[in-house]
Amino acid sequence: MSIRRLMATLAGGLAIATGAGQMSSLQAQNASADFKADNAFVSQVAAGNLMEVHLGQLAASKAQTPAVKDFGNRMVSDHTSLQQLWMAAARKNGAPFNARYTTEQQQEILQLNRLSGTQFEQAYMDLMVQDHQKDLNAFQTQGRAARSSEVRDLVERAIPTLQYHYNLATQVRSQINGGAAVATNPSQPAQQPAPAGQQSPWENVKPGSTQPTTQPAQQPTTTAQQPTTTATPTTAVQTPGQSSAISAEEIGFFKQDAKFIREVAADHMLEQQLGELAATKAENPSVKQYGRKMVTDHTMMQEKWISMTTRNGMTITPGIGKNHKAKLTKLQKKSGKAFDKEYMTLEVRNHRDYINYFQREGMGARSSAVRDMTRRDTPMLMEHFNLGKQLGAQVNADVSAEIRTSSR
Repeated sequence: MSIRRLMATLAGGLAIATGAGQMSSLQAQNASADFKADNAFVSQVAAGNLMEVHLGQLAASKAQTPAVKDFGNRMVSDHTSLQQLWMAAARKNGAPFNARYTTEQQQEILQLNRLSGTQFEQAYMDLMVQDHQKDLNAFQTQGRAARSSEVRDLVERAIPTLQYHYNLATQVRSQINGGAAVATNPSQPAQQPAPAGQQSPWENVKPGSTQPTTQPAQQPTTTAQQPTTTATPTTAVQTPGQSSAISAEEIGFFKQDAKFIREVAADHMLEQQLGELAATKAENPSVKQYGRKMVTDHTMMQEKWISMTTRNGMTITPGIGKNHKAKLTKLQKKSGKAFDKEYMTLEVRNHRDYINYFQREGMGARSSAVRDMTRRDTPMLMEHFNLGKQLGAQVNADVSAEIRTSSR
């Protein structure tokens, strides 16, 4: 073969390879765009999985009937595995993965937190039947109509597990109500039991997450905050499970602290999302474990704040602002040891700021309920700060941040 012909052949091969590479890159971009177009459904799935894990932990802790406890543990295991699949797909496509509870979901969690014994078990299993029916309907309609082929594939993989959960929930509910076991679903024939999810750590988002192999996280207490006594018998707010009303004056004080409360809620949500990222991306096992702890602890604290706001006649929808998003975005770009170092540096600084803010603003709040909650959360934030400095030093993070002593 002549040199000229050889060069032409090589050039042609290079052009084909380049064209194939460009086509592959274009296909990947299109796939990512399709996945992002389905972000609303993906976020709905993320919140649903997160809620099932959290309520499963609650059932494993509070239920007395073995079948309900076992069902709760299965929800933790299976929905953790499902969440990991969705989170990995979002990360691959450069899409956000936000699990934010709706107001309805928040109220359902709060209501179950207030119950115990037989009342809890019946309410939990009723909710599990309802939720899994809703999930199946959403997956079979919205999910199968998704623009992204990857989302549609994930939907098809999840439906048998959700169907099995629905059937099992129906059976357990019937058992605790003293009836015969029933396994039906109007929209889908019964499936065979899905394989149990792997007992893998919680590698994902939002409230109530921890690794299935550990003891369930301590659940937030729901004892009503005792308002300061006032001389004026004004309008009061009382919610189910609350033994006494809250005065209108205390509610007025509470509303004056709304800015502080919303910022605390945003901080907790940031920590949940940073922790979920660390549980997935961290290289150091101790950093992964710290991330999981942040998800669990800040979820627990978040729910106590949400419960308190509900008792005081105020509704908040936690969300993160521009500065928080910038921190999250910066961390998402890191990997390996650089991720571990950046994450632990951020955690030390974040918790220093939280504690200083609590001492300055929280302890100076007008509402006694806000001041009480500030006092309760501060020791846990101190624990996070100290643990962060200890672990951060091991991964060469900047742990020079110090807490300013409050004059209060």
